[in-house]
Amino acid sequence: MAEIDFLDKVWTEFLTHWPVEKVRSMTLEQYHTVNDSSCFVRWLESGATMLGSIWGRNAFKFGIYQRANRDESKQSGRRYTYGDVYAWLTKLGATPDEAFAAVKSAILSIIDAIRSRNLDGVQYVDDQGVLGSIVVWKIAFLYQDRNNPQIISVYAKKALVAALHDADASTLTQADLYRRLMERRAGKNLHVYSEEIWTMGSQNNAPISATPASPAPVSLTKIPLNQILYGPPGTGKTYATVEKALEIFVQAGLRNSGNTRQEQLRCFNNLVQDGHIRFVTFHQSFCYEDFVEGIRAVTDNDGKISYEVKDGIFKELCTEARGTAGEAVSLPYVLIIDEINRGNVSRIFGELITLLEDSHRASLDKDSYQRDTVTVRLPYSRDFFSVPENIYIIGTMNTADQSLTGLDVALRRRFAFTEMPPRPELLQSRRLEGTTVTLGDLLDCLNQRIAALLDKEHCLGHAYFMGLGDSVSVAELSDVFKKHIVPLLEEYFFADWEKIQWVLNDHRKALSCRFVIQEGTQMARLFGDNVRLPEHAVSWRWNPAALGDMNAYVQIVDAGMAAESPDEDGENQPQEME
Repeated sequence: MAEIDFLDKVWTEFLTHWPVEKVRSMTLEQYHTVNDSSCFVRWLESGATMLGSIWGRNAFKFGIYQRANRDESKQSGRRYTYGDVYAWLTKLGATPDEAFAAVKSAILSIIDAIRSRNLDGVQYVDDQGVLGSIVVWKIAFLYQDRNNPQIISVYAKKALVAALHDADASTLTQADLYRRLMERRAGKNLHVYSEEIWTMGSQNNAPISATPASPAPVSLTKIPLNQILYGPPGTGKTYATVEKALEIFVQAGLRNSGNTRQEQLRCFNNLVQDGHIRFVTFHQSFCYEDFVEGIRAVTDNDGKISYEVKDGIFKELCTEARGTAGEAVSLPYVLIIDEINRGNVSRIFGELITLLEDSHRASLDKDSYQRDTVTVRLPYSRDFFSVPENIYIIGTMNTADQSLTGLDVALRRRFAFTEMPPRPELLQSRRLEGTTVTLGDLLDCLNQRIAALLDKEHCLGHAYFMGLGDSVSVAELSDVFKKHIVPLLEEYFFADWEKIQWVLNDHRKALSCRFVIQEGTQMARLFGDNVRLPEHAVSWRWNPAALGDMNAYVQIVDAGMAAESPDEDGENQPQEME
């Protein structure tokens, strides 16, 4: 099978780059140096990621690492020590050299133990806590006897326990878990069996049987290289970029990005720290020189000014991604562009807009001719430049600012678009206090009216209400309306107060429940009764009493409804507009 051959190739290339003899002479700089794709840590985590992912958690799982952000001041403590260049587990020593000596000794002990078929020796190193457990067992996997293996490429103990499904599984050491699982391998290919155990463990499914199964390749839906999430404000577009980015790494072999939002954010932030995910916001002043390259004035210590060509955000990313060519696995690099439609796309991308197409990307495999790669010569540096195949772009687009029809045609042809509409169904379990009306009912009603008066691209997103509980008080509603809904309605309708009234159903309500009030009497006081004023010369204002009255919100949905009377403590009393 091609997949099995590929994984064997990854394994061979790891051992070629890091044979045991090289590990024995390894220096601290060779162990981990930021942005050095040839260092041991990078090969262990990125280069061999298809042989079981150890992404996630923090970099202290490696015992010691070179700090990426050395300008950030961090306080050393009982567990962690932060030096000017390195950070390490405090228990490993007082200096980076002492800490690395402990780490290197642990790595060599793992290799010697597994080569002697001594799983208990590997377990002993794991118990010492010099390295993270997943790091210990991945090293053991990579340096074991490939012809007579003892370990599968799954390193999380929880997954092994769940896959084994024996009553006493949780009491076993990790070494014993591997022993018992390997007894049930029954002649299956090691990579196929590892994938089977991972699937069983991650889904907490039935136990692994001793009956051989027909191996099948893992089929993953192809994720587009360029995609844009579009929708009205407050529909969770930026929020969703975390999940979309992690999907890319899962497809590339990062098999566990976490199930909870907190776990996903931790994994996402680790990828950001490692440079595999970058974030930028487009705006009206953003230009080609910021994105690709440009000439910048540089002042030396003597005050002398010179001009240098400086790489922009996208070129830097492409250069780093291209540097992975020749490695066992080229991990993705993801650029998230927030508010992509707010910038002048033609001006920012320039000639690169052609290079973004899938068919025009540069293949990192020199023997591959699947793409009609396009290379351009950049105007400032005169460098030849192409966009590597492992660069992914995720953009977000607020349709209230610009519709899809108004988007640059070249951009539209090169990006896959995913709509992020309002989802009132997510709010159906949250009821307005003292009523039978849900937040979902309220949002759906508002959006139907906005869509009829404007279009669906100016609807209101559900995210504004997601922070509210199952029973929503008038104070909470008032806060959301004052901070988000009121400003958006004013922006959408350009002070067309009559339409704002229609959206809020004010024209059907009693005066006290109207959010918007017309002050015709004030105009008469200013100009007199006999002055004929134009139609637009009418004074309108928001009604703070309605913003603090639950009836006003209920009657957005149905003017004939009424909320229960407020409690005696005055919880539903009107609040002043800020």
